[in-house]
Amino acid sequence: MKTSSFKKTTGAGVRAILEGMQATIRILRWGILALSLVYFLSGFTIVGPNECAVILRFGRLLPGIHASGLLPGFPVPVDEIIKIPINQIQEMSLLGCAAPPGMPLAADPMSMAAGLHPARDGYMLTGDVNIIQSRFSARFKASDPVAYALSVRDRDSLLGASLYQAALLAAAQTDVDTVLSKGIDQYRQNARRLAQARVDALGLGIEILSFDVQEMIPPRQVLNAFQSVISAQIEIRTLLDEAQSYRNSELPPAEAMAYRIRAETDSRAQDLRAKAKGEAAAFLSLSKQAAQQPEVTRTRLYYETVEALMPALKTGIVTAGNQDELRVLVQPGQKTSSTP
Repeated sequence: MKTSSFKKTTGAGVRAILEGMQATIRILRWGILALSLVYFLSGFTIVGPNECAVILRFGRLLPGIHASGLLPGFPVPVDEIIKIPINQIQEMSLLGCAAPPGMPLAADPMSMAAGLHPARDGYMLTGDVNIIQSRFSARFKASDPVAYALSVRDRDSLLGASLYQAALLAAAQTDVDTVLSKGIDQYRQNARRLAQARVDALGLGIEILSFDVQEMIPPRQVLNAFQSVISAQIEIRTLLDEAQSYRNSELPPAEAMAYRIRAETDSRAQDLRAKAKGEAAAFLSLSKQAAQQPEVTRTRLYYETVEALMPALKTGIVTAGNQDELRVLVQPGQKTSSTP
């Protein structure tokens, strides 16, 4: 009886263990299936609206560039999907000196007292061998997705070096007065052009959109003197503008008056020339007539003179003289005033 009971108990225990193992196997089977599904689905990638993607299969680039959306692929290590911000504008900031970002370049009195140190302060040389310090940045985007993703390993370092080299070359091609004042736009354009040429030569697949200068100053040790010069130049420009404004307001009336005076003078000169020509012609005619008929001419001139003088006298008597002479007797008196 005891042996039979023991066998029954042992058989029940074995069956329980077997049932437990079967349940565990079923759970492991479903777990492995779920893990396999998750692993397979890990190859799917969502490409954003401003992105595109390329697929590397066993490290080899597959043809085609995939636009935004759901991109299926095999999981790692079979496929590697690289997303590229093709339409996203990025920005990189660089320093032309060692001042920390956000700190003004001339805010360290200790370094000013110690003088300019190349390793600590940093600098750039202009074309006329002057020293400037700057802080600048560049905005860019990916123009060639494949080159942007696969051309080099440390793309950001090469881009930063290219931008810094372009800034140095652009400064070396410009004098200090130009780069620190009115020529800053030309400096930006030149730096962007040089940086783009360097980036294209390296094949980084990047288009540089703009090269911006946040700060461009002379060394801190001469900053105050430079600002004094700038203030004097501004004052000169202000005085010149005021003088030009005064000139513009006063010159037109003066030109108008000069034109009127010249016109009046020309008109009077023409009148005088015409009068002089008329009198000269009359005198020549009279001279010719006097040469031909001297007595008639003398008499006519005498009578014309008397006729011109008589209205101006108060009284006068005309009598006949001897030998057909005409005599004029004038009584003393004042000239009659002309009626206005």
